[in-house]
Amino acid sequence: GKQIVAMQAALKDLATKYPGAFAGYSLQVTESHQKTKADTSGTAKAVVDHIKTLNAQDDYTYDDVVRIRDEEEAAEFGVPED
Repeated sequence: GKQIVAMQAALKDLATKYPGAFAGYSLQVTESHQKTKADTSGTAKAVVDHIKTLNAQDDYTYDDVVRIRDEEEAAEFGVPED
């Protein structure tokens, strides 16, 4: 939805204007998707790229993304039901 697009644009803008602004902080990406999706979403990968710039942490990878694929766990995370 448009919220995701806005969030990505804001993160990109922050990363461009303030690289390293979150250096020394622990940042984590958690994403939820349907249980049949095996890999990390493109949205989560884009977020990781911007966080790496903001955090000045090159060792954070797509494999570090916490992936939620269970419906109950997704609901606990705050994903609304369809």
